[in-house]
Amino acid sequence: FYPHLPVEEFRCRKHWRYAAGFDHGYAHNTAIVLGTQGDDGKYYIVDEHAKNKTAIKHHVEMFKERIALRATEMKNPKFSIKDLGFIAAGHDAIAASYAHCGFWLNKARIQRVAGWALLRELFGNPYDKDHPTEPRLIIHPRCVKLIAALRELRHDDHHPEDTAKMNLAPGKDAGVSDDLPDSVRYLIMSLVQGFARVGKTNF
Repeated sequence: FYPHLPVEEFRCRKHWRYAAGFDHGYAHNTAIVLGTQGDDGKYYIVDEHAKNKTAIKHHVEMFKERIALRATEMKNPKFSIKDLGFIAAGHDAIAASYAHCGFWLNKARIQRVAGWALLRELFGNPYDKDHPTEPRLIIHPRCVKLIAALRELRHDDHHPEDTAKMNLAPGKDAGVSDDLPDSVRYLIMSLVQGFARVGKTNF
């Protein structure tokens, strides 16, 4: 689905504003991606979390651990989930449960075709002989599950501008699914229009 994925190391800056794309699941993964926009105008996917069959409070704890690692990297010990807006697809009950744990969910723009097309534009393709384009969305190589999932995305046979759904196999707790790509889609569609509100939910 994407001919080029720009994956490279980059350094997080503490003055950048961060947000998280979020896709809740239980049998399916709960998927969270941490992202930002740099001074250069490019978008960066910094870190990931994906796990299924896990209570909400444990997802929060595990993502806090990821945030703590990035805070150390940025030399900004004050950086925490309180600094993030979370962009999510979901409903009121889920939003309320996460708000109780400090995750303030903002409603995502969920248009699939428009979202996938935006990612394709931002990924660019510097190797296209006729129309090379530089990437404006960079993924850190630590996001191994996201990278694997994006590489497995395929066109929907009945709607070629959309991706075919890709779920974990029944009874499986690991494998490739489209939950993390969905989270990136929610995040980037929000970031291009302005950052999510922090400390509030609009569900």
